[in-house]
Amino acid sequence: MYAAGRSALFTWIKIKAADCEKAGHCGARKRGSMRGTSMYRYLAVLLRTNARLMRRIARLERELAEARELAFRDLLTGLPNRRLLLDRLGQAVQQASRQYKSVGLLLVDVDCFKSVNDRFGHAAGDQLLQQVAARMSGCIRGCDTAARYGGDEFVVMLPELASAEEAGVVAQKVSECFAEPYRLDGRDVGVGASIGTAILSEGAGDCGDLIRAADTAMYLSKASRSAPLHATSHRPVTHTASQ
Repeated sequence: MYAAGRSALFTWIKIKAADCEKAGHCGARKRGSMRGTSMYRYLAVLLRTNARLMRRIARLERELAEARELAFRDLLTGLPNRRLLLDRLGQAVQQASRQYKSVGLLLVDVDCFKSVNDRFGHAAGDQLLQQVAARMSGCIRGCDTAARYGGDEFVVMLPELASAEEAGVVAQKVSECFAEPYRLDGRDVGVGASIGTAILSEGAGDCGDLIRAADTAMYLSKASRSAPLHATSHRPVTHTASQ
């Protein structure tokens, strides 16, 4: 609407400038008429300059938005990257401390990812990560954040947990993302995942404590092949593999 109004004003100024100039050519070269013509011409120049500046500002705003998106998103999966995850996690920990709630973290490591790359190629590995990201995003709560942490590792942040059972429910849903095979370059490939869960209760630590606890739990899960690929750790840090 602003652009339409500006265009109408520009048209009106051009008409007025033309009328004043015509009056001058017809012999009405009065000082006032000449000043009016100059004023309308000057306004027309200002409007053209303003229009160019507005287009440039709009382009710069689009470029800035794209740059921000690139800075906080993983290009392969479209998920938040580690930088955005840590920012959101820090805010969630602070908020949970004020509200006497807990924050949960799931650290998900895709098993046999290197084997997929070696056997089927890196393009298939990229497809696998993209499909894992899509499935994971579809199974978590609306308030949760699924992020690519790096390589074949993903993180799901669970803010404002009322109980540890809530984290267990989400962890089970994430685990079920790997129940069905993935379609990679026309073939079905089954992979599993090792999941470490950590819960930070009522400001009992910081982001670093939470990440380290989830990481330790994930490695316990990976090492415990006789148990389901899921381990849980609570703060204070107690690492146990699920039975």
